Order: sequence, then C-alpha cells, then structure tokens
Amino acid sequence: GDGYPEWVLESARARAVFSAEGGGRGTEFTWKDTNANFLGERGALAASGRVEARVMGDALEFSGPNWKRTIRLSGAVLTIAQTTPLPAGPAASKQGNVTMTVERESDRKTVYTLK
Repeated sequence: GDGYPEWVLESARARAVFSAEGGGRGTEFTWKDTNANFLGERGALAASGRVEARVMGDALEFSGPNWKRTIRLSGAVLTIAQTTPLPAGPAASKQGNVTMTVERESDRKTVYTLK
C-alpha cells in the first residue's frame, strides 16, 4: 500500500483495493488464484487530494470535490460509476491465463472483468 488507509472489496475470485489518498486511486484489482494485479504499480483512476470513503451496502463510495464514485465487486466483475466523467482507466490486458476485459459503458461508468 501507499501508507494511507485502504478500502478493500473482496470476493472468492478477486480483490479490489482503493486508497483514500490520490483521489480514490485504485491500487489493486487482483485475480486471487494467481495473485496477478491488473492495475500495476501506478494504480488507476487517480485524482488529486484526499477523498471521503464509506461503505454503502455492497459498494464503496468515494466523495471528492463535486463528484462521487461508486465501486462494486461481484465475483470477478468490478463496476465503477461516477457522477462526473471518469478518468481514463487501465486497458484490457492478459497475465498468464487470466484476461481483464474493459467495457466503458459511458464516460461515467466502466466495467472491468477478470476471466
């Protein structure tokens, strides 16, 4: 981690980790069977400054200046939605026999799937 509090969503197949620093930056989207992290060292979806984070049922909600981001993990599907356009996220990639697909449903919602 980056030394700041981390927020973790976890299923039997995947783990997603986000920091309250760096604008709610994602630091990990990991396929647990192989421990392959598809966000890399720099992470993803960074913005400037500290954000407020809270649990909202089965989701995490990050609040920054003039925006809110909701993150859900269901199995190996990570859905990220925001009230303003999302910054560019990671591209589709493959590590070993695991592939991460990226579906940008709109400028405010992206779905990442590990399979």
